[in-house]
Amino acid sequence: AARALGIDPHPVRGGAGHEVTYILFPGARARPLESHRSAVAAGEAAARKFLRAN
Repeated sequence: AARALGIDPHPVRGGAGHEVTYILFPGARARPLESHRSAVAAGEAAARKFLRAN
């Protein structure tokens, strides 16, 4: 995910400073955890729900 956002994914020298905002959606889960497709679908559904409520 980091690489797709243009962020260095290296565990020591990589990461992001202040240019990334993390948004957490309680209860949103990818099943299985390793599935990128499931994670994207869960995140999109949670974001739509959040936007409808706000």
